[in-house]
Amino acid sequence: VKKLFIDNISNNYPSCANAYNTELRKHRNELGEILIFLHQDIAFDDNIWLERIVRELADNPNQILGFAGMPKAGRTISNMRYLKTKQLITRTQLKEKTEVESLDECCFAMTKKIYNKVRFDEETCSHWHLYAVDFCYEARRKIELKSYVIPELIYHKYDGTSGLSTDLHFLKTLWKITKKYRKNYSFIFTPCYIISTSPVKALAKLTKSAIKNLTKQAN
Repeated sequence: VKKLFIDNISNNYPSCANAYNTELRKHRNELGEILIFLHQDIAFDDNIWLERIVRELADNPNQILGFAGMPKAGRTISNMRYLKTKQLITRTQLKEKTEVESLDECCFAMTKKIYNKVRFDEETCSHWHLYAVDFCYEARRKIELKSYVIPELIYHKYDGTSGLSTDLHFLKTLWKITKKYRKNYSFIFTPCYIISTSPVKALAKLTKSAIKNLTKQAN
């Protein structure tokens, strides 16, 4: 297993999409057939999760796998837990592999061939949010690929003190995603936010979220 660590303490990369594309291009001759992208706050008890990914992608390389995602039902599903407390992170869990509209960035996997066909969109995802969401939608639009959450246990974050936040960069990226897929999809389902691709509806919801964030900061 080849491990590739990306250090951005010196701000060499403006976005995660840029960091991944640059590093994968730089190390393309060292890469295996399966690529797993994960944050630094992911932990494991064993290798069962890894064995599942390898088996799934060997059986069907035309899919994207992750550990948290949003199905059309509109409620995030995941079996992930916090490392310190072992508490489940989401309200809704799963018992078997489940199709979703998009996957969370914390940990997801695909074959190298799929990555090479799609790649991360550095223009749309020009910050550190939603690059996996965009990848799932682009892969579906471009090569009719489906995304799935698998039920194996992994840990994400130490505890629940630092939750998801829809900061201004998140909202700007989401606006660009709605513009990108407006002709293809009526809604964009991210793991923590559902939004219409209608310009008027999207702008209204994003503006409301931005005002809500400013109000919280003021208080």
